[in-house]
Amino acid sequence: MRTLRRLALNRWDLGLGLVAILVATVAFAWFVRAADPSIRSALIAGWIAVALACAGGIIRLTATRQGSIRLFSSEIRALQFGLHSMDMLGFWRALHADPAAGAGGFADVARKESYFAFIHASGATIGNLHPDVVESTVRFYTYLKMSRDAADSLGGWDKVTDPVARRAHIRYVVILLAQSMLWGFIARWHMGAAFRPDDYAFLAEIEKAYDEVTVSGTFHMLCGGHQQRAVLTALREEAARLSSVQLSAVPDKIVRE
Repeated sequence: MRTLRRLALNRWDLGLGLVAILVATVAFAWFVRAADPSIRSALIAGWIAVALACAGGIIRLTATRQGSIRLFSSEIRALQFGLHSMDMLGFWRALHADPAAGAGGFADVARKESYFAFIHASGATIGNLHPDVVESTVRFYTYLKMSRDAADSLGGWDKVTDPVARRAHIRYVVILLAQSMLWGFIARWHMGAAFRPDDYAFLAEIEKAYDEVTVSGTFHMLCGGHQQRAVLTALREEAARLSSVQLSAVPDKIVRE
């Protein structure tokens, strides 16, 4: 399935374009066969130039699309891997459990680094991609920015000491961050990316954090009602399968302990 998605996104237009050129060439050949011999060579030369120009344009468009997909997929993957490696959601869960302790680790006021330069610089390029890729990529970056904006509220915690209010701030951050990461997985899925065990581990961590700051089972409801629920269902089923395989590989003695 991922191979078919990759072909549809990267190669389908190229194939259709080349087929169209071939069909047009056959039709043109049928037309010029009855033309005057004195102009036939000129017509053929002109058509060859037009066909080569069209083929070159199609190839360039496909190469640009492939490059954009690889860049977006790589950056989304890198951001997800970074957040998972830093245990970002773990810090937010700990802060939600004890908001009186104050922010610590990576769960504090949003950093000033900009992770959005690439999407801002790629406005013209992203429009060439499949609509599902465009929507999910834009949503990934938008919700990520909103989660960072929500994290700015922690800068005023010296005036907000009520634990309920602090937990509300944390809940906004986690919900928006989870939405961003989910759309990141969806974007990579539509790009035909291959997922790794740490991707599925991060997905499980997102579910755990989401349920802890809201209500247990809310994440399942979120995925079940999501407009891209088929993708999320497939990802979660694969994560569950991978988890069961890993657990079955552990010796019984360790499992019982």
